[in-house]
Amino acid sequence: MQIFKYVIFILVSLMLSMSSFAQLVLNNGGVIKLNGGTSGTPIYFVLNPPPANPIKTIVTVGTPTNGIIMEAEYNILKYNLGTALTAITVPYLSNTLESIPLTLTPSAAGTGAGNIMFSSKVAATTRASGWDNTGYMPSDVTNMSSIGIINNSNKTIDRFWIIDANSYTAKPAVTLDFTYIDAEWATNGSNAITELIYVLSDIVVLQMIGKVLLHICLRALLILPITQLQV
Repeated sequence: MQIFKYVIFILVSLMLSMSSFAQLVLNNGGVIKLNGGTSGTPIYFVLNPPPANPIKTIVTVGTPTNGIIMEAEYNILKYNLGTALTAITVPYLSNTLESIPLTLTPSAAGTGAGNIMFSSKVAATTRASGWDNTGYMPSDVTNMSSIGIINNSNKTIDRFWIIDANSYTAKPAVTLDFTYIDAEWATNGSNAITELIYVLSDIVVLQMIGKVLLHICLRALLILPITQLQV
């Protein structure tokens, strides 16, 4: 069974350079790792015009973790949503197989043959050094400052989520629902975050105006059609 999983992964890896997929099925511990993308040569896993469930995860034995590891800005899942209203749950995994799924649900269709790209970015070194987000800001983020504070990284989650709507003449409106890894906000290096368990929601409705970057601060949601991040 383990050999079978490796064979499937190799086949998928080979097919990535030749075609795209309508549905991705991850079964009993299926993990895909996207790695090696650069600004000049991004890595894409492409899902074509969607079925009812673009990414399906199946667990029939034990409690394995299914998902996609894409821990750098240019390792990208590209979802050819077009004018459809088909939701997608992206099964993000950390490099240590911690599950942080993100669901995007369109509430109003976009115009044009557009797509939505997903990636994330974390510290390339140790998690303890990840508290300082200035060390791994995505290309569209120029600072982690707030009024009177030069570096406000210790009040933010140690991860960036990047969602980019492309090739639309009018972008879709969507609802985003996502979670985070406790180890990326708790006492970690110089983090000083107090998690709130009331009032604030992790769900938001927005119009996708441009590249959207998600960042959590005290469990609130920060959403910017960004040129820079102000926490």
